[in-house]
Amino acid sequence: MSKEKNIYQKLNVVRQKVSYLQKDTKVQGYKAITHDAVTSAVREPFIEEGIMLIPNQVESNVENVGKTSNGTLIIRYEATYEVTFLNIENPDDKIIVRIESHANDHGDKAPGKAISYAVKYAMLKVLNIETGESEESRVDIAQEKKPDIVPDTERWDKAVNALSNGDCDIDFIIDKYDISTKDVVKIQKDAGIA
Repeated sequence: MSKEKNIYQKLNVVRQKVSYLQKDTKVQGYKAITHDAVTSAVREPFIEEGIMLIPNQVESNVENVGKTSNGTLIIRYEATYEVTFLNIENPDDKIIVRIESHANDHGDKAPGKAISYAVKYAMLKVLNIETGESEESRVDIAQEKKPDIVPDTERWDKAVNALSNGDCDIDFIIDKYDISTKDVVKIQKDAGIA
């Protein structure tokens, strides 16, 4: 009679099956991997191994960080989650990962973005999935390059015009013009839109 695998052994099988994922999107000037890409890669191995992933929000906080050009509030949603990797053959056999996450949004999507981010990173870190680019070096690389970058006033002016016209959402502007949420708030204040 064969002994059932525990949750660590099951997760190790998934680690063997999914060891690398290519980043599939660009976010504010760097490449990233989406929640859907990670979920899609681990879904079948999780089913085969009998692993359920269950996120649970432990706490949250909402803060207003600015406004869109039409006056809609931009919120920063911060939350702490416990993401449980559960052995369905023995529900007492589980590991729980506590992770913090945040998201900015001008609509109702911030809570969904935050939980997706938390779940994605729980899977990536528990399964040690490589994505190609060092998370830690991204800030260092950006800071090293900043002195060499001449401010792009044309890009900034286009972002100001898009915000002033009110015909674009904040996420679109951030991505298209490669600016941060802080830049959006600054543009709004400078242009008298906020």
